[in-house]
Amino acid sequence: CKDPRIAELFAIPNGGVRPKRTAGRLKAEGMEASVPDLCLPVAASGYGALWIEMKTDAGRLTPGQQARIDRLNQYGQCAVVARGWLEAARQICAYLSLNAHDFGL
Repeated sequence: CKDPRIAELFAIPNGGVRPKRTAGRLKAEGMEASVPDLCLPVAASGYGALWIEMKTDAGRLTPGQQARIDRLNQYGQCAVVARGWLEAARQICAYLSLNAHDFGL
């Protein structure tokens, strides 16, 4: 995609198994539980930013993840769940008002 706004997309590495020392350091630095996996901090479609929580087809949101998504949406953000990279790509295209067919989606 040649839209320069997509370059602002970043991952939030909250998940994963870490040694206790590393986990403690990251928490001290401000790491928060239940923050969605991806963020596109670009205003579009009437929202301030796009937040995407990635899940597998069988994956379920934790209560904390659902609460965070609900709060982000209340604050004028667009927070969604994507089941796989293809759905995430489609949601990004929709958010940026891009034609997903132009990207083979």
